[in-house]
Amino acid sequence: PITLHKVLGLGAKNAAVVLAGADLDAAAAALVKGALGFNGQRCTAEKIVFVQRAVADALVQRLAARVAALRVGMPWDDGVAITPLPEPGKLAQMRALLDDALAQGARVHNAGGGRGTHSLMRPALVYPVTAGMRLAHEEQFGPILAVARFDEVAEVLQWQRRSPYG
Repeated sequence: PITLHKVLGLGAKNAAVVLAGADLDAAAAALVKGALGFNGQRCTAEKIVFVQRAVADALVQRLAARVAALRVGMPWDDGVAITPLPEPGKLAQMRALLDDALAQGARVHNAGGGRGTHSLMRPALVYPVTAGMRLAHEEQFGPILAVARFDEVAEVLQWQRRSPYG
């Protein structure tokens, strides 16, 4: 299958799109690295993942296993992938985004996802993210992997057109 690796969004909530014909193992590996590398605090991190409905649940299972395997701790410890968040109040901001999504029907799909203390938070795989949720349009800049499903590619294009950057 054809893979498009980069699309320039210029300040956009960076989206990844996974189609039904994708290699789901490769997609899961790339998405976890791209969305959660550096705690998801890179400007180029994937902030939302759109997955075609036919493969959404299967991809979420693969993502959940990979997210659960990420080691949380201090940056000087070997093998640590998720480190403390560098801003005061950042954990509360992440919790507010999670609470909003959970109140509207999303679930955290990895054990312990979203739990934290002080400035350290276990990453959270949140699915399904829908249009009314803050995670659908606010950039989280933190360890939350937001996944939305779609039926037709036109839905993803419409999301981009409705965004402030479309």
